[in-house]
Amino acid sequence: MVIRSLLWSWALPAVLLSLVLLSTLLSMPAYAVSELTARVDKNPVMLGESVLLEVTADSRVPATSINFRVLDNNFTVMAPSVNQSTRVINGDASHSTIWTVTML
Repeated sequence: MVIRSLLWSWALPAVLLSLVLLSTLLSMPAYAVSELTARVDKNPVMLGESVLLEVTADSRVPATSINFRVLDNNFTVMAPSVNQSTRVINGDASHSTIWTVTML
């Protein structure tokens, strides 16, 4: 009886902790990006020319996931546009998110 009581006193908190952790993990959004690419529309760029920067993620992620404010020290950054798309081929779905921003 004592062993059973000790086992139960240990098992119940472990089960409750497991349930709390599981519910927390399931409620958190998961954004797994396996590939992130960036490209510019021209290279080299002359002083005073605008440059179009395109950043592509191979999954659907929130539009605010990238902070372009870090570029403000070196460029005049226009408001980015975001395009999210889903493509289904033979039942296999693929998602992408593309940010496009013009920099001066």
